[in-house]
Amino acid sequence: MRPGVLRDAIRYSLCGFAVVATDYGTFFLLSSGLGWSPLAAQAVCRPAGGLVSFALNRAWTFRDRRGLALRVQFARFWVVWASAYVLALAAVGLYTRLLPGRPALAKLCADATVAVVSFVLQRHWTFARSGAAS
Repeated sequence: MRPGVLRDAIRYSLCGFAVVATDYGTFFLLSSGLGWSPLAAQAVCRPAGGLVSFALNRAWTFRDRRGLALRVQFARFWVVWASAYVLALAAVGLYTRLLPGRPALAKLCADATVAVVSFVLQRHWTFARSGAAS
């Protein structure tokens, strides 16, 4: 793996921790703290994590890949994000069948798969360098 890709992968992973903290923190604040239904809390917390992901990855992980306009990057980010959500559902279903009786491991495998696919798409399409993958 080239040093720039490794650096970006590490930064992407570290940003992921902040995204998870935002997602879960918002979920528990809304559902437990404010009494929202879990479904309503989930509908807010997941996109909140997405906003944190976009902001952190644009500002830090891929800051040297600003070839596209902010609005283009933002739109592409949400296309990848929504696609990753659908892929995660499919991957959980697949890994659950491959690993019967081990749902936590199935989810971990699905999340790892989605993280790799999302990283590649975010790096090479959402945050493409000027003139690349336009």
